Amino acid sequence: MAKQPATIVTVRDLSECFNDRLMSLTRDYDEIILVFDTYRDDSLKSATRDKRRQGRASVQYQVRDDTTIKHIPMSRFLSHDKTKADLTNYLAAKTLEYNSTSHKLVITPSAGYTKSNKDLLFQDKS
Repeated sequence: MAKQPATIVTVRDLSECFNDRLMSLTRDYDEIILVFDTYRDDSLKSATRDKRRQGRASVQYQVRDDTTIKHIPMSRFLSHDKTKADLTNYLAAKTLEYNSTSHKLVITPSAGYTKSNKDLLFQDKS
């Protein structure tokens, strides 16, 4: 019997689904380096994103465990740069939290710093 897709109601549900998928994709590996793409405000990508919005104002959402996103299209939820940045930091932190006792080494940037689920020392701000 096929597994039913997860119902994503809150940001916490999204993070659990994200982590489950990440672990499924990396089940044969001992190390995971998770990198989130970012764009500068003055980049071509940023200009393209602004043009795609067609004059509609983007909405900034709070990214917390209990934020309800069930009825918000993902394109709308991710339309504000601050929401997108907050979500990447949130997902990075949750991935480390979910894997705090895992045998896998997980490395990811979070809030401007490189962090890991193991006791590793990173010298500089990423």
